Amino acid sequence: MIPGDDYLSEQYPRLFELCATAKKGTFFDTEMSDRLKMYKEWADALGEYERVLTCLDNKSWEYFKQKLLNIRGKHELYGYAHITDCLNEAYGYEYLKKEEYSNIKFIEPIQRKQTPDLRAVSKEGMIVILEVKTIRPSRKQMQYFKNIEEKIKAGTLAPNDVNVFTQEVVLPDVFQEKLKSTIESKRKQLSEYQNTMQNSKIRKILYMIINLDVKSWDKEIRDKAGSFLDSLSDEDNVEIRYYFPMFDRPTA
Repeated sequence: MIPGDDYLSEQYPRLFELCATAKKGTFFDTEMSDRLKMYKEWADALGEYERVLTCLDNKSWEYFKQKLLNIRGKHELYGYAHITDCLNEAYGYEYLKKEEYSNIKFIEPIQRKQTPDLRAVSKEGMIVILEVKTIRPSRKQMQYFKNIEEKIKAGTLAPNDVNVFTQEVVLPDVFQEKLKSTIESKRKQLSEYQNTMQNSKIRKILYMIINLDVKSWDKEIRDKAGSFLDSLSDEDNVEIRYYFPMFDRPTA
């Protein structure tokens, strides 16, 4: 049974609003609308995004909604991941709200310049700028899943085409290097933006959304990755905070 609009608008008001106002043929008109109709199969993911979108105040929501609706295109390998990356900026807003910052606002992009995603003010009156960075699954994993999907559609999938993933017990070196290079790039971005503000007393935060490969879906790997990120955090320069959707979602 396909749920009616009244039910969906009540359970997922902001996702429903995105779908209802999206242009025909775009992600929210097609893919996300289909997920809402199949809400039981997508309950965890839909509930997660509705939760973080709901924490936005009305003014921030109107700005963010238009930003999401204006994103176009589909990546050959990662699909609509660029839209998911944008959606993930709401996690940064949620973090600042939980930390009791005030005047939380999305920062409008400056043409030909990299800008942080959010700014806010602490209880002590200090300005904070925050950049949200999503770490996607590896290209190797995405290519594997794409190949499997294509073979299923063509009816040519063979038993030896399907891998049995061996769970990792150590944090891969290549993943550590990916995190380090990403952090260094974002540190530079945040510092350059701070220079334009002419204010030396600014707190800079990099908020990372970490999506591990399937073979790393292990709580021990999540904790090792978290400890590694903690070791790279610099309270006097750029602080690193992180969220692992597979492990860190609030329980009902």
